[in-house]
Amino acid sequence: MDEEYYKDAFKVLRLANRGAKKAQEENRRLGLPNVYAIEGKPVFVMPNGEIKTEWEWGPRPLSAIANKA
Repeated sequence: MDEEYYKDAFKVLRLANRGAKKAQEENRRLGLPNVYAIEGKPVFVMPNGEIKTEWEWGPRPLSAIANKA
């Protein structure tokens, strides 16, 4: 692959990382957890830095219910 391909891929990766960081900052500002998947399991990082592995905020999302079936 040529150098131009790698330059373009780097630009796309940089934009994606910038967008993800912006979304994480907005979640913290709104008091929402940032959600990650580690070894296929959801991990919730609260705005105060606390890490939780169980859903504790009302009804479970449909995706969590579907994955249990």
